[in-house]
Formats: sequence, structure tokens, C-alpha cells
Amino acid sequence: MVKLTDIARKLNISPSTVSRALNQKGRISPELRRLILETADEFQYQPNEYARFLKTNQTTTIGVILPDISNIFYGKLLKGIDATARNNGFSVIFCDSDEDLANERTYYEMLKSKNVCGIVVAPAGVSDIYDNASAEDHIVFVDSAPSGSSSHPVITIDNYRAAYELTEHLVSLGRSRIYAIVGPRCETSANDRVRGYLDCLAAHGLPAEGHVFECEHDYASGVKAMQKILSLHTPDAIFTENNLLAYGALSVIRAYRLTIPSDLSIACFDASDDFGMMSVAFTTIIQPVAEFGKKAVELIVGMNHSQDSYQGPMEILMEYAFIRGQST
Repeated sequence: MVKLTDIARKLNISPSTVSRALNQKGRISPELRRLILETADEFQYQPNEYARFLKTNQTTTIGVILPDISNIFYGKLLKGIDATARNNGFSVIFCDSDEDLANERTYYEMLKSKNVCGIVVAPAGVSDIYDNASAEDHIVFVDSAPSGSSSHPVITIDNYRAAYELTEHLVSLGRSRIYAIVGPRCETSANDRVRGYLDCLAAHGLPAEGHVFECEHDYASGVKAMQKILSLHTPDAIFTENNLLAYGALSVIRAYRLTIPSDLSIACFDASDDFGMMSVAFTTIIQPVAEFGKKAVELIVGMNHSQDSYQGPMEILMEYAFIRGQST
């Protein structure tokens, strides 16, 4: 097993200099740092995580808690987290809460017991799980927060503005009976999207009473909600809060032999089709999900390399893209 002393001996420098370079600490010239990193890579050096833990009582492992890895949105988020962690010499422990707050709490406590150096969380909903977390826990929330007043950074988009823009697009097409299928509104991102949708309808004098159908975030819930809408109403447009709800709604629309977009328009969030397999390309808001993951890890790495607590903004808004598809 290669040790720090082997690298130091090769370069005729002290082991402490090698350690500072590998941990990105201390004043070392860029050229010497590069030489040390190249030599470590040549030797296939692996840091002794246990030894570091004994010295600092902290690992170089980042915990990740996501609600549903089967959703491509969270798969891309995890990919962004993992790539950035590896590039910074960190590893990742991943946990899937399955949209269950009890699971999320269990995983959070488990990760804390392992002394991870930080935790990236996409919460399953509103909870008090993180109420007593300190700044030293280095928690970063992504996409949503467990409450409206998080004391830890949240990386997201301006969900209100994005939902307003998506609804405005439907209105501009002459759609006036616009119904919404959304996840639990207790989530901060879902609530902001519903507010944007409702405010846009109000601004155009369009009806909103009884137009919001709240359910879980999954495909089956989208199916049930769309079946209920079509059994009670005659919408000319559907707004959904995520991609899985849109896919579920689409399956019902097809079963009713309705045509998109002539009979019915659909607009949603995060309907990415990387391989062109969907027969209908959705009009959608695309969040920079991989960048969410990258930014979250960068924050945790920065917090670990600094002696100070996180001093930046509690809400970090990133830009999204509006994609006009064939569904509107």
C-alpha cells in the first residue's frame, strides 16, 4: 500500500507538504501541487480514510439522501454529485428514502453516525428532521427544503417564475380551461409552482377554483388524477409539477383517444428525453439538475476546507430552460 512517505521520498519533500497538497490546504506553489498530484496518481495513492478519521473525527465521505432514484431527475442529480465528489477526492454514500420521511430520518441519523463530512438532501417533504442540525453538519438541500425557513443552503430555481412562465405559455395559445396535477403542496418547490400557476390564471381572469389536483409525485398518481379530471371536467390544457405526473396523464389522454395538442395541451417540469424515445416531446421547464449536484458538493468541499461556517445565501437560485415541445 502506497503511503504519503513514498510520495515524499520520490519528490524529496516532507510528508507534511504532500499531505497539505492532497488535502488542498496550506500555501504550496501551483507547480509543486500539480507535481504532487501527478505523482500520487502515478503511484495510485489511496488516502487512508480510517487514519484521517482518527485524526480529525471526520471522513471524506459525503452522504446523499434522495427520494426516488427511479426518476431520471434524481439519477442525473446523483451523477452530478458523484462526479464532482470524485474530482475533489471525496466519496459518496447514497440513500434512497422512497419518498418516505421515516426512511429519510433513519438515513440521516445513520449518515451522522458515520461522521460524514456533509450531506446533500432532496427532502421527501416537510419535516423537523433537520431542525437541530448545526452548521458543522454541512447540510445542503437540493430542489426543495424541509421547511420554508431552512437554516442550511438550498439550491433550486425560481419555481414561482418558472411555473408562471409555463402557464403563461398555455394561456398564450388560447387555452382557458387549464388544470394542474401537483405533488404535495407542503413541499416548498411544489407550493411555489402552484402559486405561480394560480397567480398567472388570476392575472388573465381565468377560473382556478377546483382546478388543482394534489397527489403523490409518481406515475400512478398522475394516471389517477388525470382520470378524475376527465371524468369531471373538459380541460383544454394540463399543467403538471413533474415529469412522472405528465407521463401518467399522457397515458390516460391516449386511452380517451384525445389528440395532443389539438384536443389537449400538456406542459410540465423536467420532462427530459435524452434518447428521443417519447412519442410526444413535452413543453417543459428543464432544471440544471447536474449543476445542482455539482454546486452542492462544491459547497460541502468549501465548508470542509474552511474553518468558518457557511456564510453565503440560504437560497441559491440557478437558471432554468424553457423548452417548447410538441405537447402544446
